[in-house]
Amino acid sequence: MSCIVNPAILEPFIDRRICETLQAALQGLGWIEYVYPIAERGERKKGTDSVIYPRVYKQDCNDYIDLFPDDRQESFSFFERRGEIEIDREEDTLTYTLSVIVWGNLKLVSPSKTHDYTDQMIVDVCNALDSTTLPNALLGSPIQVVTDPTLVWDRYTYSYEDYKYHQYPFTTFRVDFTVQDMRGIQCYDSNISINSGSGSNS
Repeated sequence: MSCIVNPAILEPFIDRRICETLQAALQGLGWIEYVYPIAERGERKKGTDSVIYPRVYKQDCNDYIDLFPDDRQESFSFFERRGEIEIDREEDTLTYTLSVIVWGNLKLVSPSKTHDYTDQMIVDVCNALDSTTLPNALLGSPIQVVTDPTLVWDRYTYSYEDYKYHQYPFTTFRVDFTVQDMRGIQCYDSNISINSGSGSNS
């Protein structure tokens, strides 16, 4: 059964708001065990080296979930925002690139299959994204699919040992797409203000 992991913030805006809708679309596929929101890059020491890895903040337990593939997991996905958000004041639109990274253990996702069916998973994810209706926003075209593991996880540092989890029976891929958000930077909720003194909305 697929599970959406709560977003990092309670009232998401901009890219995190879009990701909430896309998370629900991926959950609907049924075979992605954990559907995470936008990840950030964490860093930890491994000997004298720094290891950069994806992680998501889970508000209900006030802690981070580190997204390291291993043979005990079935599958998971998470989002990235690649690059900056472009703001067009004249058109009142926001444009940016999102990616979704999917990782899976093929022997656990569909135990009856004995071959590499990554292509079917890619088509599933692309169809889910393409058929998702986003309120006041559009997913751009073309969609780019990245299958080389060294490029899929290009924002993170992995050792040769780590890459064993990116070879059959494991699989991973990334789907990149642009988002054009027509709600505009000033149109989210005009009655929200942030009071840094009391921590409450006025």
